[in-house]
Order: sequence, then structure tokens, then C-alpha cells
Amino acid sequence: EERSGIPDESEIRERYNAQDLSEYFESPDGQVIAVKVYPIFKPADAVRTRELMGVIDAEIAKTIAAQSQDKLTVTIEGDYSQLTAAVDQIRTDLSWATGVALLMIVVLLTAFFRRFRAVLLVLFPLLIGLAFTVGFARLSIGYLNLITAFIFAILVGLGIDFAVHAASRVDEEIEGGYGLEDSLRRAFSGLGRAMLAAALTTMATFAALMIFDFRGFSQFGLLAAAGVALCLAAVYLVLPPAAKLLHRGSERPAQTRAALESVPWRPARWPWFVLGGFFALAALVSTQLPDLQFEADMRKLRSRGSAQSSALRKKYRSEAETRNVSPALIITDGIEDTEKVHRHLEDNLEQYEVVTDVVSLATFVPEGQKEKLALIAETKRRLDAKYGLLEGEERADADRLKAYLTPSAFGYDDLPEWVRSKFTDNEGNLGRYVLLYVSGSKSTADHVLKIQRAIGTVEVDGKLHHSTASWMILGDAYTIVRDEGPLAVLLASIVVLFLLILDLRSARWVIIAYVPLGLGFALFLGLLAWFEIPLNLFNIVVLPTILGIGVDTSIHLVHRLRDGEPVSRVFRKT
Repeated sequence: EERSGIPDESEIRERYNAQDLSEYFESPDGQVIAVKVYPIFKPADAVRTRELMGVIDAEIAKTIAAQSQDKLTVTIEGDYSQLTAAVDQIRTDLSWATGVALLMIVVLLTAFFRRFRAVLLVLFPLLIGLAFTVGFARLSIGYLNLITAFIFAILVGLGIDFAVHAASRVDEEIEGGYGLEDSLRRAFSGLGRAMLAAALTTMATFAALMIFDFRGFSQFGLLAAAGVALCLAAVYLVLPPAAKLLHRGSERPAQTRAALESVPWRPARWPWFVLGGFFALAALVSTQLPDLQFEADMRKLRSRGSAQSSALRKKYRSEAETRNVSPALIITDGIEDTEKVHRHLEDNLEQYEVVTDVVSLATFVPEGQKEKLALIAETKRRLDAKYGLLEGEERADADRLKAYLTPSAFGYDDLPEWVRSKFTDNEGNLGRYVLLYVSGSKSTADHVLKIQRAIGTVEVDGKLHHSTASWMILGDAYTIVRDEGPLAVLLASIVVLFLLILDLRSARWVIIAYVPLGLGFALFLGLLAWFEIPLNLFNIVVLPTILGIGVDTSIHLVHRLRDGEPVSRVFRKT
């Protein structure tokens, strides 16, 4: 007796979340429309991705130029555009960082040596060492990644230390009245053990990064350790002959060694006050260590886009397409397997709370068709039996309903080609995957780990199915770095201590060299926590390496002090 409520198209689309079946992805007011592109290669292929984005940018520019009246605003999003933008930004930033580092070094060297030839003498071995490192990277790994690309900006500062010590020591010997050849011989023989020990400690802490399963860090450690060794080798190979070529006699008035050492040194109590104050300061800031944070939100590390592009994305996400981009993927053995996984997930959505939608070829083929056809046939029989009693609007509704009461069963092979093509892989296999749309941000490691715990493994009829997605790498990398980072720091500290023992062979001198390193490292971590500077996937690489870098000065000072040189001279000249 109730009128039949035949739903219209919009109601059907809303009931079955079928908005994606529209011809266009657009907002209700028609102001935002999206075009989706499905490349045939992975976004990790940065070279091809960059070429693709270049083609798309050219097409967009051509389209905008053809718009004579309407103003058209375009933005691009997705893994491909984000990777290209990140690589371009890092290339630009690295060029600037390396250039600025070289400029600052030239300024500092000029201020210290006060003559241009000395600056050239120091820079030449550095550039040779960097060139050697490029060759090593090409032969050993064959490519740079987003982390190892930073190695050259870092090596500019690290690799030049050896040349600075060598050139400064040569100057010192010349000031002492020795000729160039004698000065070179005395400088390099006097520095040899300290330079080697400094290089080994730095190399060892970089090598400690090689324990990471995360290849970004392990490859960074390999290249950095090799780069330090090659920069040291370049100093020994290049600086002496370069000094001979650039030398034009003593450029500074010769002073006797006695005059240089004439500054009196009087033992005093102040060293104890300095040490006590330093220990107290380190203890104070170390109380902040429990507050040291590890940043899990990768969005805070990205460069900011324009406000216009952000507003466009926000409107599209809220009005045109509510599904989150980049779904997780479960690969199956075939259509039957796909249907089992799909139905299991749909029937148990409360168990997989992060899943908002499940899409596969099974989405387009309803289950229980035989039972549904029987119900529809019974509905038609009853309607036909009462049809003669209906009049007016009720009869019109019955006529509309009749059009839906003679369906036939259909299977996967009967689906339209545009549906089948979206679920056919590159090898021509149909329906071998299930897409899982999940809620929340994929840029936050904590949430990615939550998603992995929920859908990382799905068991259906005793068979395990594993999901995957490009953004799941963030959760894996975060876990590896968080768990293995402290181990790398511990290993680096032990290696540095072991190398100091091998080099100095005296508990007294080892303590003198190692204690400042430990205090400085504690201060460093405490200040990070104090100023709320979080560690993240990129800057955590500093922690183990700073131990090898930070001990270098102690090594040079201790070697000269142990050789009996006056304290005042050592701290003034080293």
C-alpha cells in the first residue's frame, strides 16, 4: 500500500559511495575539477618522474595560455609531484649550502692566514678530495639519494680540517726559522699520528651508521667515511708539492722559537674552577634529556606550498573527493582470492577501524546474486498480481518499478572495459589487488605505524595477506632510526674510546681527550631538549658522527702537549 520509493541517481551514488563514477572529479559548485593521471612506472624512479612532470607542466602552461577570458588556477599533487618538488628543492638547497660553505671557508681562511696563496694551498687538496669522493660514490654505489646528497656540503667543512692543520703547522715551522722543505718535513711528521687518529675516529663514527638497515644512513656512513679518508690522502699527496709551487720565500718575518715560547705560563687554580663550572653546566642541561623529542610528523620537514595551491587542495578534498589519496594495496592470487579478501574486509570494518573504504573488482559485482534474483522475481510476481488494482500515481510508480524487475546475473567478464582496465595490472592480470582507503595523515609516522598494525597483515580463511604502500616506508624508517639510533651512538662512543686507547696508550691522556667530548655531547643533547629542537629522520645522523668530529681537536692538542710543548704555545698555535 505504500508508494514504491525508487531512488534517483544522486541517492544511489551517495548510498554506494559512487561519486568516483562521475565523468569528472569536481566540486558541487563546479569551481574545482581534477584530472587524474596514472603513470606506468613508480614514483621512486626520480628521473622519469621529473621528465613526466616537465611534460605535464608544459601542457598546463599551454592550456592556461589558451584561456583568453577565464582565470585558471592549477596545482598538482600526489607522490610523483611531491618527489619531483622535493628533489628540485634539495638540489637547489644543496647548491646554495655548498656554495655558502665554501664562501665562508674562504673568508675564514683569509682572515686566519692573511694571504691568498695560503688560501689556495688549503682549498686545493679539499677540492681534490671531493673529486675523489665523487668518483668513489660512482664506483661503489652508483647513485646519490636524498640523504647522501648532503655529504659534499658536510665534507667541505670536515675535509678541510686536515689541510688547515697542515698549512698552519708549516707556517709555524717557517716562523721558527726553518726552510720550506724542512718545515714541510717537520710539520707532516709531527702531525702524522694526530691527523691519522683524528681521521680514524671520524671515519669510525661515520662507519657506525652502516649498521642501519635504512639504506639512506648506511650509504651516507660509507661515503662520509671514505670521503674523510680521501680528503686526508689528498692533503698528503697534494699539499707538499703545491706548497713548493706557491712558495716565494718566507712570507712572515722569521722569529726564533725562543721568542714564540717566551710567553710565561703560570700554574693556577682557575682550571679547576673552569672544569667544575663545565661539569655543573653539563649536569644542569642534561636534566632536560628526558624531554628530548623525536619528530614523527614529516609534514613539518616539507617546504611550504603557496596559499592558493593549499586552498585549492583543501576545497577539492572537502567537496570533490573525500577519499584519501594513496590507498594501501593487497596483492592477491586471483579474482577469487580478491573477492574473499574484499568481502572479509567489508564484513569486518569495525575490526579494521582505520579503513574507510575497500575497493576492488568485487566492488562492481554484487554477492548473492542468485538469492537476490529470486527476491526480485517474487516482487515482480506480487506486483503483477496487484497491478490491475492500482490507479493514478501508484500505477505510474509501479510502471517505473517494473523496469527494474527483469535483471540478469552478471560476472566480472561482463563489466565495462573502463572498469576492467582500472583493475588490470601491467602483465594483463585482471582483479589481482584490493585497495584499502584509510583515514588520517600518511605523513605522521605514529599514525602510519597504527595503520600498519591494523592492516599490515590480513588473515582470510587461514591465509595471510600483506598490504603495502609507498607511505609505509615512513613507518619502517622511523622505527629503524628510533630503535637503532641510540645503538649507533653507543657504538660510536665505544669506537672513539677504543681508538684513543690505541693511539695514546695512557689512561691519563685518554681521559684528558675523552672527558671534553663527553661533556660537550651531553651539553649538545641537553640544549636540544632545552630549546625544544626535535630530532627527526634526517638530523639524527648528527648524533653518532659528532662524536668522531668533536674529538679531533682534543687529539691534536693532546699530541702536542704529550710531546712536551708549552701549554701556552699549544693552545695559541693549534
